[in-house]
Amino acid sequence: MSDLINKQILLKSRPVGEPTESDFALVETSIPEPGNGEILTRTIYLSLDPYMRGPIGAGKSYTANVELNSAIVGGTVSQVVKSNHPHFQARDFVLDYNGWQTFGVSKAESVRKLDPTQFNDQSGQNRSVSVGDNATGSAIITGDSSTANVNFQQVSLPAPASVNIQAELNALREILANIETSDRHKIDNAFADAQEELNKPQPDKDE
Repeated sequence: MSDLINKQILLKSRPVGEPTESDFALVETSIPEPGNGEILTRTIYLSLDPYMRGPIGAGKSYTANVELNSAIVGGTVSQVVKSNHPHFQARDFVLDYNGWQTFGVSKAESVRKLDPTQFNDQSGQNRSVSVGDNATGSAIITGDSSTANVNFQQVSLPAPASVNIQAELNALREILANIETSDRHKIDNAFADAQEELNKPQPDKDE
């Protein structure tokens, strides 16, 4: 693997308003070496989620902020390149958290092995379906070429009980808070209505 490099997108500055290209930097580094109980994986698909606007900003977020000059965070579908753990072998597909980089090292207990049948091109399924357990947005292909492409796909929505609606509402609120608009009161009223609905007692599933 001496001829391979690791490409990372780093956070250079915290965006003010809409993020711009100058807030990020593409760098090339050496491939990390996995230690005992760790695996080296190559990113195939990267999850892009609304909540990620919070961690790269300067404001308080419900998740940890990304440090400057560090790779942007993000869930990934990855393929094992080298394993120092008996549960994983090279070429296994896993649900990982490599972030915005082509290779990453993870503790074996922090990743989940994926069903390889999802990766059969003849099945009609797409690897990005596995990102975040229930991907309903877009994914960037980073593993097979140096050009990133954005793909959109229809997938079945997750069961309501599996969705943290409050977390999604908070993430959307953080994003819209940075948008300059004369209709701020309309946005605030919409969030107030959504929060009111969310706070209402939920009916018994057996009713």
